[in-house]
Amino acid sequence: MTTVNPKRDQISLSQLIVETGAPLPTFRAPWQAQAFAIVVALRQTGRLNPVEWADALGHEIHSDGPKGGSTEDQYFLDWLRALELVVMRHGMADESSLERYRRGWERAIQRTPHGAPLSLEQQDLEPK
Repeated sequence: MTTVNPKRDQISLSQLIVETGAPLPTFRAPWQAQAFAIVVALRQTGRLNPVEWADALGHEIHSDGPKGGSTEDQYFLDWLRALELVVMRHGMADESSLERYRRGWERAIQRTPHGAPLSLEQQDLEPK
């Protein structure tokens, strides 16, 4: 277990931007801010070093994968994919659990009326 020392482990948004070489983010959707915050938390607790993160994000940005949507959306899709790969590499999650939640959120989206708050329920996570 990693012991967190707030004074030692605190990292500012601007420091993370400098370390990764990423532009200052603007968030168009809550999930983008949440993915960003997860990376910041992993950095603050020492579970992710800046070089590893920069390599993972750079690899995703320059990959030959699908590049649909706006540049801003694609940047955070690349960010999310890099985050998924890093957490799998560190054993924090596996592909099947990530896929289970991905499908669960898709089900939650389908059953939620437009404009209503979105929530993930146990039924969304069960195999169908």
